[in-house]
Amino acid sequence: GFDANGNLLCAGTEKIVFITNDAWLGYLVGGIAGANTKCQMAADAASLSGTYKAWISTTTADDPESTFTHSLTGYQLPSGALVASSWDNLTSLDLLTVIQETESGGAVSGSDYAWTNTSRDGTVIIVGNDSETCTNFTSTGSQAIVGHSGLATSQWSYIGWGACMTESLHLYCFEQ
Repeated sequence: GFDANGNLLCAGTEKIVFITNDAWLGYLVGGIAGANTKCQMAADAASLSGTYKAWISTTTADDPESTFTHSLTGYQLPSGALVASSWDNLTSLDLLTVIQETESGGAVSGSDYAWTNTSRDGTVIIVGNDSETCTNFTSTGSQAIVGHSGLATSQWSYIGWGACMTESLHLYCFEQ
């Protein structure tokens, strides 16, 4: 890609994004910290270098907008396919490629859904009370917002609801 002045950026500087191969109920053991650990463990197991965080939010305003490093050079799948050319494009435009590739480069299996509780712009979605977020992903409360990995529209991050106690869903993981 190019920077704002039209200068060519170094190839391969994009941050990696993937959907986890594994899936979990809405109780993510430690909420966001537990989700981040799951992302880091998946990345480490696939020999992906760097620090990884989950695209997930709680009602305490711990959301990707405020906690993620905002990449100026974009996001790509482990295989190299470009997902978005920058943080601004990731959070405001349709994705260039859907996030259906796992940490090891394979296709996601099982459910196409991921726990997010996050709108496309990276901010938490506040709806009612904490029981609507699997109690900030620390229990098998009622439900939480999910995204659909097969879609490039804003619905990749927010399409509807998942049942915390009965649905095992994936996580989107972003290199920082």
